[in-house]
Amino acid sequence: VNSYLKNLASKGFLRVKNYPRNRYAYLLTPKGIAEKSRLAYQHMHYFNNLYTVVRQDYLTLFQQLKEDGTEAVVFCGVDEVAEIAFLSLQEAGLELTGIADTDPTRKEFLGRAIMELNELGPDTEKLVVLTSLKRAIDLRASLLSSGVDGARIRALVPR
Repeated sequence: VNSYLKNLASKGFLRVKNYPRNRYAYLLTPKGIAEKSRLAYQHMHYFNNLYTVVRQDYLTLFQQLKEDGTEAVVFCGVDEVAEIAFLSLQEAGLELTGIADTDPTRKEFLGRAIMELNELGPDTEKLVVLTSLKRAIDLRASLLSSGVDGARIRALVPR
């Protein structure tokens, strides 16, 4: 932490003020405030672009599924991306019939109960859409190990 603080101070982003008894105050300089604002803008811009791309990609996936005759899907993986996928699902006119996840601490998603992955066994005829970008590989592996047919699993294709 000290090396980071020294680096920021040397760049002029921070001013270090010494108090008695080995205490210090770190104050942002005007240059530091400008850099913080730039980084915050950059961060928001990145997430806005991510939202836009993910929303459109899920909409395309769900529209294709609808054209292929699918009427309902199950989500697998609950996080912020699942919320975006839900918006696209509604726009495409498909029904959400279930939500599954490996995280035992999550009990609900948008007011709906979350089931365990083992409830989607080899007998499932439901189409499962992976709705977590961060955990997609692990969730796919868990679905396959619980017997879900790989042909029944859909996910976004990374760009």
